[in-house]
Amino acid sequence: MAQAAHASNQAVHDAANLTNPLMKTLFREWQGQAQGFGTTIVLSTSKSDIQRIIPLAVSEGYLSNFVFDTSYPIKDGADTLHVNALTCAYVFVGPYTEDYETEIQLRRLSLY
Repeated sequence: MAQAAHASNQAVHDAANLTNPLMKTLFREWQGQAQGFGTTIVLSTSKSDIQRIIPLAVSEGYLSNFVFDTSYPIKDGADTLHVNALTCAYVFVGPYTEDYETEIQLRRLSLY
């Protein structure tokens, strides 16, 4: 579950640059729910879904981003190569009152 940890850490890092006052407030509330984090749901999907949903989420104003591991290990026989790989993504979904397309798309994915 390294990818989930990477996504969480990146979300916290990216949240430091939020300019939307509502998203800032919602993220701070999320961080205060437990010991520095709130409810987290890990979903299973394909790379093509990630590449479709993340730009949609960004366009709708969600805190969202791709997560790249710049040293992802791949075994090739006795050798291990380290490549830059899209490993996952995150979308911070607050308690919105409307059904944005991002949330509709996320609801179609399976739990991991």
